[in-house]
Amino acid sequence: MSVHYPQTLRRYNHYRKKDDFVVIKYGAEWCGPCKKITPILESLSSEHKHVYFLDVDIENEEILEHSDLKNVRTIPHIKFFVDCELKREIIGVDKVKLHRYVKRYSEHKLNQKSQVNKPEQIDVDNMEEDEIKDILEEAILNQEEELHHENETEDILVYPTSVDNNVDDDDDNDSEEKEQRLE
Repeated sequence: MSVHYPQTLRRYNHYRKKDDFVVIKYGAEWCGPCKKITPILESLSSEHKHVYFLDVDIENEEILEHSDLKNVRTIPHIKFFVDCELKREIIGVDKVKLHRYVKRYSEHKLNQKSQVNKPEQIDVDNMEEDEIKDILEEAILNQEEELHHENETEDILVYPTSVDNNVDDDDDNDSEEKEQRLE
């Protein structure tokens, strides 16, 4: 797996809310120490393919709204999330701790996954429509992520209009064209 560079809050949340091991580096393009961490994350991502590594630009105003960035005062700032729970933080450049924490929580997650035998069953009969839409949206994002890794292309998201109700089409020709493609 490679390092992900989310540009939208939606994409950030997609990775951040995973029930998995997620390592997030908060930094900025102008930050020298942040640039030193980037190749280390790339190396770790090739060693630990089951771990999600994110490199977040703190100057991205959309992502800056997320509560995860409230206590980020010094960069680089690295947070380690396991099953959506913050486990550790590193402020500054500490390669030894970075390697140690990735190894520790990576092994922990692999052990957890090996003990899971049965996939989660979803009872859609007892769910609200919004909950079903959220599950479908997450499944679409996961499929796109798998395709992204297979093709090694840029993050491009395509949402079916039946799932994403927030699509605003100012141009009537575009919406007609989309309807024809859906048929």
